Amino acid sequence: METFAERLTRLRRERGLSKLRLATQVGVTEAAIRRLEKGINKSPSYEVGLRLAEALDADPYAFGGLERRR
Repeated sequence: METFAERLTRLRRERGLSKLRLATQVGVTEAAIRRLEKGINKSPSYEVGLRLAEALDADPYAFGGLERRR
């Protein structure tokens, strides 16, 4: 199963975004994105997670590794 860090890196690269560009869109520092991609910070805050999902055009549930209850 893909970790949060791996998913973030993959989605960012698939969208052709640099770490700086993604950070700017989300409103965090480039260092924060680096820490998330390295797995130093295991997951972002709820608010930052939602902004990451929006910037990466990803389902917030899938992006955060959560499963929807049906």
